[in-house]
Amino acid sequence: MNDLVIVGHGGLAKEVAFLVEEINRQQPAWRLLGFITDRPDCVGQRQGDYPIMDTDEGLLRRTQDCAVAVAIGQPAALRVVHERLRPNPRLSFPNLIHPDVSGDWARIQLGAGNIALNGATFTTAIRLGSFNQFNPGATVSHDCVLGSYNLVSPGANLCGAVALEDEVFVGAGAVVMQGLRVARGAVIGAGAVVVREITEAGTYVGVPARKL
Repeated sequence: MNDLVIVGHGGLAKEVAFLVEEINRQQPAWRLLGFITDRPDCVGQRQGDYPIMDTDEGLLRRTQDCAVAVAIGQPAALRVVHERLRPNPRLSFPNLIHPDVSGDWARIQLGAGNIALNGATFTTAIRLGSFNQFNPGATVSHDCVLGSYNLVSPGANLCGAVALEDEVFVGAGAVVMQGLRVARGAVIGAGAVVVREITEAGTYVGVPARKL
């Protein structure tokens, strides 16, 4: 098995730890060492069954091979963490997909560092960049194209041929209707329904979604 650490120690990090355990139940793949924090005062504490073992500075200096899962629920922070850790050639960023996630994997293109939790659904002819996060019940339909560092919350739906640029946050239960593009840095509020292309960053809420 390969060593793996999780960057973050909040709720999403706990869910990713559970994801790793579920992957290992199907086929042992990862030796989960613990969590990485940006708070030195938390090192040595425990989060459930695993230690908060080091800071990101310590991980950056690591001299042994290690896989890294970035479990931070803020798109812009995902980019910052990845760019900070990328110079260490000993670190790798695998895609972590829950065993019950369905998808036409022969026709889905994946970058690196994507995370899909239990109950997420992908259909076919989908292209994903890197470090996207898909929460339970999220749906990504045919011909969707996603950039990187996007977060799709529980129960959110991306209808067919949706294009998300980078660092988009799609709130719980939100819907992006077919064929629409969402600009980099946009935040789509919980339960919002996007019926028009979003061309600039900002927060969009309501049915139909409008910019605050």
